Amino acid sequence: MYKSRFLQVLVFLTFFSCASNVFAEPYKILFGSCLKQDKPLNILDQIYREQPDAFIFLGDNVYGDTEAETMDALKQAYAAADKFLDRDSLGEIHAIWDDHDYGRNDGGGDYPLKKQSEALFLDFWKVSTNDVRRQREGIYYATFHQIGDIKIQMIFLDTRYFRSKLKKSPLKFTKRFTQYMPTQDKEATLLGDAQWLWLEQELAKSADIRIIASSIQVLASNHGWEKWSNFPAERKKLLSALKTRKGGDILLISGDRHFSALYEMPGASINSKNSLLEFTSSSLNNSWKGAKETDELMVEEPFGRLGSYGKITLYPEKRELQLDLIDEDGNRVFHQNRKF
Repeated sequence: MYKSRFLQVLVFLTFFSCASNVFAEPYKILFGSCLKQDKPLNILDQIYREQPDAFIFLGDNVYGDTEAETMDALKQAYAAADKFLDRDSLGEIHAIWDDHDYGRNDGGGDYPLKKQSEALFLDFWKVSTNDVRRQREGIYYATFHQIGDIKIQMIFLDTRYFRSKLKKSPLKFTKRFTQYMPTQDKEATLLGDAQWLWLEQELAKSADIRIIASSIQVLASNHGWEKWSNFPAERKKLLSALKTRKGGDILLISGDRHFSALYEMPGASINSKNSLLEFTSSSLNNSWKGAKETDELMVEEPFGRLGSYGKITLYPEKRELQLDLIDEDGNRVFHQNRKF
């Protein structure tokens, strides 16, 4: 009798476990950057119709550059955004900043109002009083999500608060699109010591998929704007850290550029070819309409004709990521399927 009851329980548990895997619903994450509060916002209606499980704001979520201690320009930008953002239609909201919601164009660790800016950022995004971001400098953090049998880690980097000064290019005044060049200063940093230690600890945790959000591009190198390649030692350190993580495939997402594109680098994993993908989604409503750029790692050409957003759909039972770029009219611009 006991043996029979044990077998019944075992069969039930086996069925339940398999069913939870087979019938796990797809998980939809949307993301984007560069949302200017005084420009048309029709792309938001398209995003709301998607009913995402989560939305990631990748920076320049408002434009409020200021050098005034009162921070009035940034406060006014947030006040405007608070009126038009339908937070309930975005699922779980995540946010990092870039320069224009940090407070200074191309600003870094020497921005004198960064503490005031951080307080405004945390208040606007309704970060709870007991959140770790309220207890330390910088807005970096990480989360875990269990989708069926798949464990997703989301890592959100702060590329502003601790960043060393950029090295200006001597070609800046002769070539329109050449502003900065790589620094050879090995002490120069993007993340700062505390954030680097935290990141290494996060990558030592187990996960099936890791989505890593950086406001500026990690892989792209063939342009003169802000990018990880302006800090070669930091970029090399990041790519090394990704390779030595505790398992899990990686997808990088970024913004900043005012166009959207996809990049791929061999050697760090998101598919069977063991390659690393970066999905740049920029911008929501402040696009570079004539975007033309080449890069040896680019696999989907720049799209800036209309506003756009990135879309990640996780199918846990198939262990598959579907990556789409969607324009403001709801049209698919490009599409990739990746197994993990």
